[in-house]
Amino acid sequence: MNRDILESIVRKAAESSGIQLDNDEISQMVDRTEQRLNKELTGYGKIDRPYEQFYSPDALVDNFEYERLGSFAIKQCLKNGDKVAYECGKKVTFNEMADNIMKCASALRDQGVNSGDIVVMDCLATPETITTFFAINLLGAVVRPIDPISSVETVKKIINESDSKMIITISPKYCELKQLFGVTPLKKMVCLPVSENVFFLKKKDKIKLKFAETLSDSFIKLSGSDKCILWERLMAPYSNFETSINDLQVPFDSNGWAAIFSTSGSTGEPRGVVITNENLLSSVYKQNAAQFDIDSSDTLFNPMPTHSSYFWNDILLAMLYGVTTTLSPVFDAELSSEQIIKSNCSIVLSGPILIDKLCDYVIDKNVKNLKVDLSKIRHLISGGDLLLLDTERKGNSILKSKGSTAVVENALGTSELSGPAMIPNGVMRDKTSYREGSVGLVLPGNVVSIFKYDEDGAERDILEEKYNDGLLYYEIGEICFSCDNPTLFSEYYNNQAATDAVKIMHTDGTWWYHTGDLGYMEPTGHMFCTGRKSGLIVRDGHKIWAKKIEKVVKDIDGVDDCAVIGVPDDRDKEVPACFVSFREDCGVEQKEKVKTVIQSSVMSALDEKHVPKYIDELDTIPRNLMMKVKVGELKRSEEHTSELQSRGHLVCRLLLEKKKKKKKKTQ
Repeated sequence: MNRDILESIVRKAAESSGIQLDNDEISQMVDRTEQRLNKELTGYGKIDRPYEQFYSPDALVDNFEYERLGSFAIKQCLKNGDKVAYECGKKVTFNEMADNIMKCASALRDQGVNSGDIVVMDCLATPETITTFFAINLLGAVVRPIDPISSVETVKKIINESDSKMIITISPKYCELKQLFGVTPLKKMVCLPVSENVFFLKKKDKIKLKFAETLSDSFIKLSGSDKCILWERLMAPYSNFETSINDLQVPFDSNGWAAIFSTSGSTGEPRGVVITNENLLSSVYKQNAAQFDIDSSDTLFNPMPTHSSYFWNDILLAMLYGVTTTLSPVFDAELSSEQIIKSNCSIVLSGPILIDKLCDYVIDKNVKNLKVDLSKIRHLISGGDLLLLDTERKGNSILKSKGSTAVVENALGTSELSGPAMIPNGVMRDKTSYREGSVGLVLPGNVVSIFKYDEDGAERDILEEKYNDGLLYYEIGEICFSCDNPTLFSEYYNNQAATDAVKIMHTDGTWWYHTGDLGYMEPTGHMFCTGRKSGLIVRDGHKIWAKKIEKVVKDIDGVDDCAVIGVPDDRDKEVPACFVSFREDCGVEQKEKVKTVIQSSVMSALDEKHVPKYIDELDTIPRNLMMKVKVGELKRSEEHTSELQSRGHLVCRLLLEKKKKKKKKTQ
């Protein structure tokens, strides 16, 4: 590498990296990468593609055999035979899954599901949900999974938007969703069982769930209507039915839609992400080509909700590896640590909040001299939100202290890239692929780059002369993926403007998907994420990171949860607003003290510019089932609060002026 370029990236490393690096270490990285790639590095990740050093030449070529997801699922299930596929209160084998998918497809076809239909899925993570998803896909219809905590109005909006004639849901939701008949295109409702699939719930909660389900089932049977069908009634006529994939599946179309997943809504209103069969399968095949340190002896704990593309990505990956998956249909973040330990799985999917809770759980048990064994865990994968380096290190320490050889494997994911955008950091057999603090390596054959962004929030200056070169190693910019990547989504459903805003043609004729995530690349190809553009607050020209403030606030005694966003300000242009939910035992007087401590703690740990201008109390911080903060709701809350504050200031000013006038009269 050119000496001047090397000196430039060393300077950038000092500015950008949270990990202390010296010149020799960076020089060694460059030398190793140049040796493995057999070429001189330019200093620009877009040109060098240093991440390719970790993959074989075959892995970099996209020569996979594509088919419908339903066809893939059946073939893999038959290949895995009588091994248990799913555990969740009951056990279901892979052979049973293959048989049920084909029977379910036959049943749904007879209920009127046709190729091109959009079927809304408002379900929890159960074997029946997985069966139905692949059955719908086999018929050439499109699945639209939605957040199971969605309001009736949201479900109504989605059914109307999709012109959906059928919804797949769970029995306890029948009473609230039946009102959608007649006011939407809805013609059929299939209700799946859930109570028999839950084993992590407390006994009293199980009883409540079973009661609600039994009551709903009774209402459905008494209605006598054929609009709503219970799962057992749907499947009963096909118990001895024999068929084959070829009798059911619609011919494969590489551009044919498989599903419409919702974005997390963490930056505003959720959008429908259209994913094709090829998108999801290419992601699964590429992960397999990366040679994960996983085999059929492993077991997977998958607590993710079904409206997440990551959930389905891991369902497909588990089928490919023949891994038994433990599902958690009714996942409770507060009980997550107990669930992880009770599942006794070797692979655990989690996120920053769940890792924090696991660490606190272990520390609490240590204080009480109670044993905790984590030795079975081989992979603890974190996704869904930004993982701070302190949390990663704390997690690694806890794992090691409790007998596990695993490290926290951080990953960058996005619905638009069919789930994982990167190979989780450390999951590969090649352990030199692990790099502390990294979100991993781009999937083999995919292309990633870092481009300059305007931190003041203006339009991307893609016309700038050197914009197309990308940025130097360690230089923070926007993480972007080539639109040639086969894992990249097709479009946003019914939203061409939103699609055009993220799929952008640069002046050199290349197309790139702009993620809105900020980060940098190392000379080895490892990617590091510093947050979302929406998480960067520019206060009077100073960069403020919301996550850094949240980390300080969450460590304050009395705080249960918090979230920080940027809000407009007349003087500083943008300022941090901190939303806090307090612990139940925190009284009014203590809350006021905590608010004061927040300001002093942030000042001490960070600087004056990071100190929140507003501190607002909420009963709970609004989060989705992936535990991401719903920024849109916080912004609406802050707008309301700011309006009240403005009114309050106005009233005070009017009262003060009135008092002054009265004083003058008396004089």
